[in-house]
Amino acid sequence: MDREVVFRHFKKLEPYLVLFILYFIVGRVGLSIHPVNTFATFVWPASAIALAAIMLYGYRLWPAILLAAFAVNASLGANLAAALFIGLGNMLEAVLGAYLLKHVINFDAGFSRMRDNVGIIATAFFAPVVSATIGVSALWVAGTVASAGVASSWGAWWSGDAISILILSPLLLKWLSRPAFHRKSGQYAELVISVLSVALTAGFIFFTPQAEFAYYIFIPLTWVALRTGPRGTTLAIFVASSIAIAGTLMGMGPYAHLGLFPLGVFIGTLASLFLIFTATVEERKNSQKELSQHVEELEQALSKISSEDEAKKNFLAILAHELRNPLAAMLSSIELLGLQKSDGAETPGLVRTIGEHVQAMRSMLDDVLDISRISRNKLALRKETVSLNSILDHSVESVQAIIRDRHHQLSVTMPHSPLFVEVDPIRIEQIVVNVLNNAAKYTNPGGRLELSVSTEKNMAVIRFKDNGVGISRAMQKRIFEPFFQVKRGKLATEGLGVGLPLTRQLVEMHGGTIEVKSDGEGKGAEFTVRLPLASEQQKKSVKIAAPSKSQKLRFVKNKRSILVVDDNEAAANALSRLLELRGHEVSVAYTGLSGVDAARKQQPDLLILDIGLPDIDGYEVVRRLHEDTAVRSAIIALTGFGQTEDKERALKAGFHHHLTKPVGLKELERAFKKVAHVYEEA
Repeated sequence: MDREVVFRHFKKLEPYLVLFILYFIVGRVGLSIHPVNTFATFVWPASAIALAAIMLYGYRLWPAILLAAFAVNASLGANLAAALFIGLGNMLEAVLGAYLLKHVINFDAGFSRMRDNVGIIATAFFAPVVSATIGVSALWVAGTVASAGVASSWGAWWSGDAISILILSPLLLKWLSRPAFHRKSGQYAELVISVLSVALTAGFIFFTPQAEFAYYIFIPLTWVALRTGPRGTTLAIFVASSIAIAGTLMGMGPYAHLGLFPLGVFIGTLASLFLIFTATVEERKNSQKELSQHVEELEQALSKISSEDEAKKNFLAILAHELRNPLAAMLSSIELLGLQKSDGAETPGLVRTIGEHVQAMRSMLDDVLDISRISRNKLALRKETVSLNSILDHSVESVQAIIRDRHHQLSVTMPHSPLFVEVDPIRIEQIVVNVLNNAAKYTNPGGRLELSVSTEKNMAVIRFKDNGVGISRAMQKRIFEPFFQVKRGKLATEGLGVGLPLTRQLVEMHGGTIEVKSDGEGKGAEFTVRLPLASEQQKKSVKIAAPSKSQKLRFVKNKRSILVVDDNEAAANALSRLLELRGHEVSVAYTGLSGVDAARKQQPDLLILDIGLPDIDGYEVVRRLHEDTAVRSAIIALTGFGQTEDKERALKAGFHHHLTKPVGLKELERAFKKVAHVYEEA
């Protein structure tokens, strides 16, 4: 156990020990190369190592820098106080440099931005001022450096730290930072060859006794900067600088007779120029890449717009087709009713045909409007905890007509115990009916449909399987796109292409998923809907019964006086006749102004008012009637404007209820009950 404790403590101290040892060794080596007054040198890589360590591993490493610098200078004969101040100055240099890069420059070790490269250059010039000033001052106070040697010591100290930071810090920060270095084999080869060319050129310049022109090194460095980026450039600068320093110390090259300070100026200039040049190249590459991406995105957007435009054109054509079909059946039925006696044997069937097709048209319009509401985040769910079994039972009843008409067999498998879900029951029924209708429609007459329910973890799983015409694998990815229709032989033009997209969106609004599987055309399809099961807490408010169809309307017990205002005379007269047959007293007006006059004179219990009138609209009618305190009628909007914002505007304008055309007698009666308090209290 004690060994484990020791090992853990050692692991915590490991980075401090590694930095201390590395700094101490490099520091002793640096001060052994032509030092000025023993404690200042033109070659001080320790400053670059300290800065990189703080940048990469955090400010917590400052004690290792302080102690290592103290140890280096104390070992060379500095008194303890001076060595301590030198260590403090070297530590502050690294901490200040890291702070400038992190918090002022917002440094990124990728070295691909101009601000990063300029930032490291500025840090190399300003941070060493702290170390040089504190260190030389401490040595002067201790008497180690005479007043005459202060300037030369400070210059050597600052120069050594600055040049080392420029040469070595970018290399360490770039090569030790993530992401790791990943290139193709050809790029690796080019990096090696280009850096080798820098090394050979530097060797030729700085290891030739008669060499006089050092700027030949710019040629291979330019190749490196253009082709290998910041990683290659930082490595090449380090290689070239190391060879230049080694050759000069050996008395060769153009700076042999000038000394290390002029060489430092040359190396600093070289490093600064190529760091800036590399940043310029990288920013240009990134700009071109971004421009290319924007062009690609623009092309995709244009393609999408073109595709959507084509889809909308197809949708309008299909909508016209789908609306004409029920209208044709309705028109034929109405004409037959006009030709035969009212008690003809075919009358009930014709009336049923009209009713079914009206409902079909209404369902299509509701689907389109629901898609629109969802896209604008206007569709709200009315969730409650209910039995999924009951919803499915009712949904199966709703599709029995199409099942019978197409002579399909539908098998239903559900668990014996009810599954409870927190959902909007009407929307879940809409989902199930949509999928079942779709399966029935795209299965040839006499087909087999299967509906099964199971559970997986905390999800209810509803599977719809058919042996219909199937879906190709390519089309399975697009089947849930709005207005998109899968080409399926003779059945390709049926529907608007909104049923499945609406179904998917409703499922996802409930926190569920829907997916489709098919082995291809002619091999059937399987849709799987997953919905979250209700929690135990939610089950406490369970409602077993699913929404069910209203019972047949009873005859009204109390007749009401009603005024219908609609500029569509046929619709107004038909509604008036329908309400009269229910026992109400009804009058009709066809304009807004005549409606206002009739309401003031007749004082009806109920006013059924269209909004889109030819003279003054329904909102103005309501405003004028509310100004007349004698009028106590309950006002119901009956209009083709059925969006959520239309309903909200109607209620704000003073309507007591809103209905969207077309509307049946049952809905009217329910609306009458909701607004009865208005005229009864009056």
